[in-house]
Amino acid sequence: MTDPTQDFRRHLGQHEYELLEDDWLALLEADVSPALLFETAELAARYAPGEIPKTLLRVLADWLGEKGAHRWRLEALRRLLALGEDGPDLPAR
Repeated sequence: MTDPTQDFRRHLGQHEYELLEDDWLALLEADVSPALLFETAELAARYAPGEIPKTLLRVLADWLGEKGAHRWRLEALRRLLALGEDGPDLPAR
């Protein structure tokens, strides 16, 4: 079995952006730490095009909410705001 973090980084570096969502889901299924997920999301925010970083953070926020990790979920939502996301479901600070 391959390391999902390394897969994500490799696909990002090789501009295989269509594989990033599957890699992201593999990271969530591997139950890696929120800190590593945010580090990986930051790489996507820097290097992935278009809406990919926002999509990953939306999925992360939902996943963290389902796990009851509400402080981490708020961090994901704040990062979405920093990327220009807006919406009625985002809490104000």
